[in-house]
Amino acid sequence: MKAITHNKNNNKWFSGKVLKVIQKHSLIEPAENICVGLSGGIDSMTMLFILEYIRRYSSLKFSLSAIHVNVYEDNNTAVLADYCAEMSVTFYDIGVKMTDLPVPDKGICYTCSKLRKGAIIDFLGSKNIHKVAFGHHADDLAETLLMNIDYHKNVETLKPYSFLDKSNFAIIRPMLALTKEEVKRVHKHFELPLAEYNCKYEDHNRREVYRTIVNNLNSELKGFSSHLAEAML
Repeated sequence: MKAITHNKNNNKWFSGKVLKVIQKHSLIEPAENICVGLSGGIDSMTMLFILEYIRRYSSLKFSLSAIHVNVYEDNNTAVLADYCAEMSVTFYDIGVKMTDLPVPDKGICYTCSKLRKGAIIDFLGSKNIHKVAFGHHADDLAETLLMNIDYHKNVETLKPYSFLDKSNFAIIRPMLALTKEEVKRVHKHFELPLAEYNCKYEDHNRREVYRTIVNNLNSELKGFSSHLAEAML
């Protein structure tokens, strides 16, 4: 794997928006333990890189770790482990037994997401970590807004901060001000690793319809996702 490098003088072009969201919504407190949900895709791998940069060079100091959860697949996580080791970030690799998980006919992505979230909360709680960061970006925010309007008739979307009272656990989304294109630009520029796994249930993903709509809107209305995220945030 290519060595991961940070440069204090040249990397601010991608971290400014993220740090602004963190500060505006009080996502990370000084000396807090933050764990990144690391799927292996472009979004989560880039977010870990950005948070490590902020932790290293900004005035905000905090502890950083990463966690990967296997649910319906048995992923080889060597790339993730090496990536975290390169940045001296503690890596947790956990799984949920498939024998305990019947695959639903509908809502596979929702079900998988819920199972992952539950596993993360239980495991990190045992490590005295009560906050996880997910790599959602502005395009995800736009897609979720359209889905909620269409399916639930609610004008709601992803929030930068969500607190789960029952579990005494918080979910943060520091990258909501970055578009998918900006995230991809960071990933490509720094030649970050990728361990994107193919899910055999991918055809059941309803979100793809809304992703296409958002992509079309971004093509027709320059900066659509970015402007929508700014308005909702």
